[in-house]
Amino acid sequence: MNTRMARAVEVASLVLVMVAGIGAWELYKAAARPVQAQPPVGDHLKCYNIGSGGEVGVLVRLADQFGVEEVTVKDNKLLCVPATKEVLGPAS
Repeated sequence: MNTRMARAVEVASLVLVMVAGIGAWELYKAAARPVQAQPPVGDHLKCYNIGSGGEVGVLVRLADQFGVEEVTVKDNKLLCVPATKEVLGPAS
């Protein structure tokens, strides 16, 4: 193999190693990123009356777009879930 061809193979090998190193670094950064609480899907809440039931006095962890909080369940009356609102027009 002539020297030009050998040099081209060296450069190509070096570029391949550099690209692989950059890709590995990007994967490492993505894996090391801390998981954040995701905001709810909807911009409103839909609440259902569940009466009294379920466990009371239990420590639970709640997470929303503002952070994570540990609270004690005191009373079970409503179950509210994220919902999206679509205005259809005036009621007839």
